[in-house]
Amino acid sequence: DLCDNLMTCGSIWFQEPFYHKHYRRFVRELVRPTVDVLEWDAESGEGHLTALLRSMMINVAGYHGMLSVIVEASSRFDCYLQDSESLDPNLRAAVYNIVVANDGKRRYDQMLDLYRLATMSEEKNRCLRALGSARDVYLLRHALEFGFSSEVRSQDMMFVMAGVANNPLGRDIAWQFLQENWQEFKDRYHGGAISLFSRMIGMVTSDFAHEEKAREIEEFFLSHDASGAERTIRQSLERVRWNAHFLAYSREVVGQWLD
Repeated sequence: DLCDNLMTCGSIWFQEPFYHKHYRRFVRELVRPTVDVLEWDAESGEGHLTALLRSMMINVAGYHGMLSVIVEASSRFDCYLQDSESLDPNLRAAVYNIVVANDGKRRYDQMLDLYRLATMSEEKNRCLRALGSARDVYLLRHALEFGFSSEVRSQDMMFVMAGVANNPLGRDIAWQFLQENWQEFKDRYHGGAISLFSRMIGMVTSDFAHEEKAREIEEFFLSHDASGAERTIRQSLERVRWNAHFLAYSREVVGQWLD
């Protein structure tokens, strides 16, 4: 719950000066003691909750720029490319996200290769979601286009959309992609797949934090039929407006406190 809220607040504050100047360091120092205690390798007989906690802490630390975690993730990923048994399955999602976010196109291309070689759906979906961690707008756009290619099953496009839309750098890109390809989305996800389409609409629209964006989303759906997703759209608009209210309320006091 703490990690979810730290990530949510950071997503809302992403464009504020204090986010990059202070907030990322605040989160790093908050999770550092737990990362240091858990380390990277599981101990004999440890419970599954400890394994989940380790993965979560490493992911949050890497996302917020903890250099020691980024370096270790890169090293372990290199070993994993040579030996597929060398990386704990519980850590794969975190490591994938960290290396794609921090090592640019080389890691992005390696993730595409892993996706193409994977035989298990779970592994393929981890790879697809990790593509959205890139910090290059070209790569994020490519990830969405790849999700629409014949190499990705229609039902798995949601993992690409989730990865890109959850990345603050990718929010606008995912929203623009949805609008530009609206008819193709409609053609792909109709009938029994409408619930999947509704979930993707929610992923793409709900994390903005400005009233202007809420109005933009509202106006788009007034002129584009989204039958079956009406409730999701209402919830997204409510969340965007709550985010905007929270941003306006918190930005000054939080910025001063962090400073």
